[in-house]
Amino acid sequence: MRPIQMVDLQSQYQKIKTEVDNGIQEVLTTAAFIKGKAVSDFAESLQKYLDTKHVIPCANGTDALQIAMMALDLKPGDEVITPSFTYIATCEVLGLLGLVPVFVDVHADTFTVDPKEIERVLDSYVESNLSYSEWQAIYKLEHSRLRSNLSKHKWLRWVP
Repeated sequence: MRPIQMVDLQSQYQKIKTEVDNGIQEVLTTAAFIKGKAVSDFAESLQKYLDTKHVIPCANGTDALQIAMMALDLKPGDEVITPSFTYIATCEVLGLLGLVPVFVDVHADTFTVDPKEIERVLDSYVESNLSYSEWQAIYKLEHSRLRSNLSKHKWLRWVP
């Protein structure tokens, strides 16, 4: 019996090997490593898929988080509520921007931010709320209740 891997990248790659290899070869042949045709094609496809006016292709999720946080015009020293159960990139970006993470616990059954925890930390001034979760769909179910509670604090911005 073959062991079952949590993530089997080799099997996934084998299913799309020709497409991946051709794409890599095209990038190597054109030496268009940054802002090349592959990136512009991806941006156009993503823009259509999301039905939005603008997209910003990024190298990775960390870059995407940093761009999003920079767009909020937060200042060094601003505090940002973030789940304690998160990927390291969340804290890395906050640190790069000089922001201060304020950690809150998550629900044990959903691994999403517990709104009661956010209410607990609102005793001090907090500039933003950053949620980074693989369980975003579950989190959105609690979003409306949390957002209505946060609306009481005019200095607080909600960042879904």
